[in-house]
Amino acid sequence: MAAHPRASKKMLTQNLRRLEADGIVVRNDMSEMVLHVEYDLNHEAREEICSLLDHLAHWGRLYVTSRATSPENDVQRSLLTDRVEGAVMFQPGQFDIHSGFDGNWPEERFSMAVDQERHARIVGSLADSPFDAVICGSATEVLLLTGYWPVMSASVAVFTSDGEVKVIVPEDEVELAEKTTGAEIIPYETAGLHALHPAIQSLRTPLISVLQQLGASHAKIGLQLEQGVRPASYAVSTQFRSSLLKLLSELHPRAEYIACDEFLEALKAVKTAKELELMQKAAVVAAAGFAPANGLIRPGLRESEVSAALQAAFERTQLAETVQRTSGYFFCMSGPNSAKAAAAYARTRQRVLEEGDLVMIHANTCADGYWTDITRTFTVGRPSDRQMTMREAVDEARRAALRAIYPGVKAREVDHAARSVMRSHGFGEAFKHATGHGVGFAAANPNGLPRIHPLSPDVLEAGMTFNIEPAAYFDGYGGMRHCDLVAVNADGVDTLTKF
Repeated sequence: MAAHPRASKKMLTQNLRRLEADGIVVRNDMSEMVLHVEYDLNHEAREEICSLLDHLAHWGRLYVTSRATSPENDVQRSLLTDRVEGAVMFQPGQFDIHSGFDGNWPEERFSMAVDQERHARIVGSLADSPFDAVICGSATEVLLLTGYWPVMSASVAVFTSDGEVKVIVPEDEVELAEKTTGAEIIPYETAGLHALHPAIQSLRTPLISVLQQLGASHAKIGLQLEQGVRPASYAVSTQFRSSLLKLLSELHPRAEYIACDEFLEALKAVKTAKELELMQKAAVVAAAGFAPANGLIRPGLRESEVSAALQAAFERTQLAETVQRTSGYFFCMSGPNSAKAAAAYARTRQRVLEEGDLVMIHANTCADGYWTDITRTFTVGRPSDRQMTMREAVDEARRAALRAIYPGVKAREVDHAARSVMRSHGFGEAFKHATGHGVGFAAANPNGLPRIHPLSPDVLEAGMTFNIEPAAYFDGYGGMRHCDLVAVNADGVDTLTKF
């Protein structure tokens, strides 16, 4: 029998659960099972058994032996040959299934378990919301709802108030999706040589199926309708914009579509244990990019040469083998250019490093959709008294901010702790931005919760992740910033960037 084209642990488990619930299959382990056939099976049951056998055959030799003693009922059938629909027509009796599969799933296929904590949180939040379901088509929110981080952002996730989760995925991303999500995967064929049309048109057929299952009981559907930040999951990404709303309104006109952006931001603010683990991995991989900086930075190099060397160190580290996908951006800003880092973005230029320069290295890196925001500042040669004073102030402000972090603390109090130190050193005006913002599902989102800002109403909770970035900038001279990624825990704070 030919191997099933999309054999996966999830699909096999679904078939097993259905057959076990009906009393058809009893198993001791994945290699030895007993198949009870007490009556002529209907078409659906036959197909479930066939699918189960297909999946088992994908990883081991498979045969079925009847326990019946009468010659007319004795069956020993190889299932390694092609099967036509309905060919497996078991007569009533009891059969042993020998799969030759030891239950050890290939590591390259299944690297991440379902995040049950995230699933439970979303179900709980939906229960307290006006939404019967949320439908999202941006990569970040698909990641939040399903655990899968789309490549081209051409996927759509549907999460209902009763806990049903489906993700519509381009066929060429199914292999990646199977490794990271427990949601029901609905593949669809994007445009190719057979057709030339936008992705939203290809979504019509799978969406019809999903919306039919929602039915009239899901009348209030949450959609992303407001301004937001969307990190890059690839060099280009699909933006459905209003086309998704138009298509949904056409296919499911009885539903009421409501903005759920704030609902999603609140969910993203508090990470699960699994998400924190991935963010820690992202920080560890990022550290490999910073590792060569001390020995690399010297007079005569261009900023572009420094950033390229650090980027290369990040991209070749074997630490990235612990996740499915990594990406990142390393920036170098030296001398007067480092003072311009107070802006909302970083930029590497062609300036040549000089003796006495402050050199700011900033990085935003990602592991399977979870981002970091990290900055370290170096000096070319021996630091001056002015630079040493700046570093003392920044370091002290960082420590003060970390000491202030506890569950229940207002985010603005953390900002106040850092800002007060900078003022006491005479650098109050030089600290030109907030002390931090939420980091995780995005690297640079000034409105990401919690906002560590003088005017922030946010209150810290265990599981929140954000950056702490005290800094001082002097136009025409230079800037110094130390930016760490931290997570609130029950006892205070855990610094994820341990370097």
